[in-house]
Formats: sequence, structure tokens, C-alpha cells
Amino acid sequence: MRLERLNVDVGRLFGPSLSAYDFHRNPTFMGLTHFTILDSHKLPAYSQLSLLPELTHLRIGLFNFGLNCPEISLILSECKHLRVLISFTANMDEHVRKEAVHDDPRYVVIAARLREDWEAEARGGKLDSWTHAELFIAKKRRGEILPVSRCWIEKSDVMIPGSGSRWIFLPS
Repeated sequence: MRLERLNVDVGRLFGPSLSAYDFHRNPTFMGLTHFTILDSHKLPAYSQLSLLPELTHLRIGLFNFGLNCPEISLILSECKHLRVLISFTANMDEHVRKEAVHDDPRYVVIAARLREDWEAEARGGKLDSWTHAELFIAKKRRGEILPVSRCWIEKSDVMIPGSGSRWIFLPS
């Protein structure tokens, strides 16, 4: 059985030597497509993430880094296969809206509702934050999100085409 999705507190899993850990040398991670790093204070070296050949979706908590820390741009430029990079934040407040801008359409900021999101992923059939981000990115690429540098999802962005319903994780 191949590991494709992983939600993990990497600091607890790998300890303080995380930045030196060679993800690409461990066959366990070779098929990883969706990776959620729950730590708010540690990130693997972006060069290590770029060596994961199947990684297309990365979700990270940047509570202590800021939403436009240099690592964001480095991850986006180095991880060529990455289709979605989500930063989750505790609250989607005015400060977040002011700071969450980036030219790369793959970068999305979402309010953290990790338990609900994990349950949606585990059960299947419900929209999770990966799907929300993919729909948002598609709208950005079609020019439907303005300004184009906006990375956070507004209530007006969350209509599912043709369904008349809202995505499930945004407050009404």
C-alpha cells in the first residue's frame, strides 16, 4: 500500500533535526501527493520538499512565520509539480487579508478548520480544503478573482458552479 496523503506534526515525528531530514531518501514518502505539516514553527527545507516526485498539494501552518515569509516563494519556485500550496491561519481577519497577497496563483490562505477538513477527507464525498483551493485557483486563472494577488477565499468566491450551495467550511 502506497502512502499518498499525510497530515503530521513533523516536529514530533522527526524531532529537532527536521531540516536535515532527507525525505527523498525514504521510500515511504516517494508516492506522497498531499502533505499537511501541522507544526506552526517548523518547516522542512524547501529543497527537501522539491525532491518528493509526486507532491502536488502542500498545506502548512505559518502562524509564527507570517503569510508571506520567504519560504513561501522558495517552495513555490522549487516544487515544480506543486499545484496547490495552502497556508492555514487561525483567523481570517483584516491583518491576514492585508498580508495574504502573492503573484503565484497556486498559493491560497484558508482559515484553519483542520478537524473538519480531515473528517471530510477521510469520509470522502465532501469538499475539503484541497478542493476549495483548487476551485479558487481555477477562478484566479480565469481572471474571476480580483485583485489577482489576493490569496484568501471570500464568501462570494465559494459558490459551487451549478449547485447553488456554499462550500462547507466557510462561516455563513
